[in-house]
Amino acid sequence: MRAIISLVILLLFNFSVFSQEDKSIPKNSQKVSFEKQTKSKELPFFFDDLMFSVGANYGGVFMTKFKDELSYRPGFNMGIEHYQSVEKKVFLNYGLFYSAKNFRHHAFNNIDFRINSIEGLVFLAYEIPAFEEIDIRFLAGVHFNYFASLSSSQPYILDELLTESIHKYQNENLKKLDYGLFVGVSAEKRNYYFRVGTTIGNTNVVRNDQGMYNSIHLSFGYFMFRNMRKF
Repeated sequence: MRAIISLVILLLFNFSVFSQEDKSIPKNSQKVSFEKQTKSKELPFFFDDLMFSVGANYGGVFMTKFKDELSYRPGFNMGIEHYQSVEKKVFLNYGLFYSAKNFRHHAFNNIDFRINSIEGLVFLAYEIPAFEEIDIRFLAGVHFNYFASLSSSQPYILDELLTESIHKYQNENLKKLDYGLFVGVSAEKRNYYFRVGTTIGNTNVVRNDQGMYNSIHLSFGYFMFRNMRKF
């Protein structure tokens, strides 16, 4: 009986001490503290791998019977890209850009043409495990283009327009949709990204010629949102 009474007194004493400690701490303090640690106003993790990129390209029309009248010219591109992990060392990349795809026609006078394009890239990237400080990846995928317009540095002169043997590149003959292959290599370190690659078109640039557009390009990207995250 004494043992039972002693046990009850001990339990009551422990309960009293626990209640006093619990009252000394606000009921929601632990919850608030936990929320302050885990709840933040940071951007979603999606933005960590979102980058803005700018680049230069060098391209022209190939696989055409008018190749002797044409030459490659430099252009540029800018846009946004994102990637996500598919499995270990493999990533899915995708991006949307404005791209100026240029070429030169020098039948009589040198006329520079610009294809104003909205370009999409979708490709897989495989990371080479041997590199640790810099992420080096092989890239392979596809590109899609909406050719919005074809502009020229100057119009054809009358003699050129009347010469049937000279092929003319005109906006009304521009095809609107293009797609093709993309391959390249990229390097990434901290917030910086670099890529060299080539795109090969699979659709005629203009309706009255079988020539397709090919370009080599360099791109530089910056993950600006990574600096905003606080750990």
